[in-house]
Amino acid sequence: MRTVVVDANVLVSFFVDRIARQRDAADELLQSQYGIAGERLASVIRDVVTTPGVQTIDTCPWRRVFELWANPLAALADASIIAVATTHRYDAIATFDQKLAKRAKDLGVTSYW
Repeated sequence: MRTVVVDANVLVSFFVDRIARQRDAADELLQSQYGIAGERLASVIRDVVTTPGVQTIDTCPWRRVFELWANPLAALADASIIAVATTHRYDAIATFDQKLAKRAKDLGVTSYW
């Protein structure tokens, strides 16, 4: 089984019908079929993260985050995603942020898509 760090934009695309192509890709990744209104988003995310096979982490490799932020990654959230992926040796990151996906590749992190 592949281990993937999922960017928040993937969850938003899954739950909020904003870009059909991204929603379909997120749906395929999460392998779920939820038709949830925005006001139930937090509840649904709690359900998703407790689904068997989904793992949440409570530790952040801050030293690695600060090595990546602000150079080569300007955004703290992006540095955190890459730091978690590299420190914990995840197989890929799932993000719709093409700039982050390119930067991740430059740093040796595979993009899920």
